[in-house]
Amino acid sequence: MTEAAIAIPTVDEYLAATGKRVRTRIRPELPDIDMASVPEAFGWRIFVMPPKPPEATEGGIILADKSQEALSAMRSIGVVVAIGPLAFSEQRGYKDYKPVEVGDWVHFNENAGASSYMADKEGRMVMLKILNEVDLNGKPKNPSDLMVVL
Repeated sequence: MTEAAIAIPTVDEYLAATGKRVRTRIRPELPDIDMASVPEAFGWRIFVMPPKPPEATEGGIILADKSQEALSAMRSIGVVVAIGPLAFSEQRGYKDYKPVEVGDWVHFNENAGASSYMADKEGRMVMLKILNEVDLNGKPKNPSDLMVVL
């Protein structure tokens, strides 16, 4: 018995078939924060900082604050900035395996965890997602290849 190959559409084929369009790429640019001000994570919690929303499209169109907020809410990637002592520990069933470290990009469900906010070096509020270890779905190999598709 032979298995049929699964045809995976290209991004262009997907967009043409669904009528959607690429609004902007998620830029893996993080807010400029003082890492010493990141709260300590307790238990199995993991703190992830999503990238800041783009201020303009790739074509140079400046996005209104409302558009930036909408893109911000749709993000589901970020950089791990703190890991609790029990996250991915042997007590939690992980033996000699720690899939993420501080500084790794991760993917998570957009509605997972809680959101908190802290100030960046310029005093602007930036989001900090507080997740459980089970909320992480994986690590994108190249976060700049991810797109917001509307």
